[in-house]
Amino acid sequence: MVILLAVGLRYVMRAGDIERQMHEERRKTAEAELTWLRSQLNPHFLFNTLNNISSLTQIDPDKAQESIGHLSDLLRYALYDSDAVTVSSGRWNSPISCM
Repeated sequence: MVILLAVGLRYVMRAGDIERQMHEERRKTAEAELTWLRSQLNPHFLFNTLNNISSLTQIDPDKAQESIGHLSDLLRYALYDSDAVTVSSGRWNSPISCM
């Protein structure tokens, strides 16, 4: 009887360990996929934005300068603040508009 109880307890403990390991592996996989996705999207976004700002310099230089400031804020956020779990509601002083 004691042996059966010990085997049952061992089985339950092992099942819990396996479940925790699977959860951790899923989390690591999701984190790696997000990192890969960020590395793929950032250059595309950056080149498109720079191209748009370059065109804007000929049409409205003041708006282009303002857009460079917004891009700077976005890149700073992407590099330093995007890994934070929460971002304060006052993070942005002005709304972000399309360029």
